[in-house]
Amino acid sequence: MLQWPRAKISLQRFVRSGDATAFSEIVRRHAGLVYGACVRVLGDADRAADATQETFFQFLRDAGRITGSLPNWLHRVAMGKAVDVVRKDSSRKRREAEYADLKQRQVGEWKELSPYLTMEGQTFTAGQTMNLDAQLVKSDGKWLINGL
Repeated sequence: MLQWPRAKISLQRFVRSGDATAFSEIVRRHAGLVYGACVRVLGDADRAADATQETFFQFLRDAGRITGSLPNWLHRVAMGKAVDVVRKDSSRKRREAEYADLKQRQVGEWKELSPYLTMEGQTFTAGQTMNLDAQLVKSDGKWLINGL
């Protein structure tokens, strides 16, 4: 009689009865595979740990639908979770950059602007020359400050 791989036996025990011991065994045996896949994609231990956790949450939801190899399924889901993190980060960074480009503080009078322009306690007046970290642009009679 052929012996079934331990992963398949643990999977069946978990699916049939929700056996916590079977789930713990699956996590113990496959956490390294899942975490390793996530870390290779994300390059960050904390984000990889989060993606690993999401992979096992997905396993809890879909365990009864797994028909093939459990390690293959876990690896595929882990890669998908890690790629989702990369996509979300990229999308968030793009939205933040777009917002930062649109979000320029408008100032109508020099007195509104001058409190932001200090160096070692000195407040500048409109006629002084200064070295600014912010880019100043005057448009339609208003000062635009990029980055504030």
